[in-house]
Amino acid sequence: MRNFIIHTKPQNQEQMTEFRTMINGVPVTAYYSQRTIDSVFLPLLHHLTALQQQKGKRVLVLLAAPPGCGKTTLGYFLEKLSRERQDLVPIQAIGMDGFHKRQDYLKSHFVQVGGQRVSMVEIKGAPITFDLQRLTESIQRVAAGEKCGWLTMTECFIIRWKTLCK
Repeated sequence: MRNFIIHTKPQNQEQMTEFRTMINGVPVTAYYSQRTIDSVFLPLLHHLTALQQQKGKRVLVLLAAPPGCGKTTLGYFLEKLSRERQDLVPIQAIGMDGFHKRQDYLKSHFVQVGGQRVSMVEIKGAPITFDLQRLTESIQRVAAGEKCGWLTMTECFIIRWKTLCK
């Protein structure tokens, strides 16, 4: 498994917000334009706030995209942004990383990828490497409002959902 340090500073003169965090022990720096924050992220957070208030219960949002594209970073940034403003319901970014099948299982089981036999540990993060039953049960408990030990619970969640579909 590779670790990447992402530090890409935009080259244009647009006003940018720098966001620093740690993801799986790796320091990550991301930059978001003020235009994107104002026209995409804040409207999304206001929509989620209104939805949560309308429903009167937790709201789960699933975020799906290819591995390594910034789902985790974006989830943490939206969490930070939501907690800085009084007009938003604070969100909590929660992830799937704790739902991988056990490492010894991944090391001892193999799948066919491109006609080659590959250890599941080499494709960790692929749908087959997750304990989807346990993940589904946990999501159902969160959605039902139960306290299930999945981080600190708030009323709106962004789940950094790794790509589970081909």
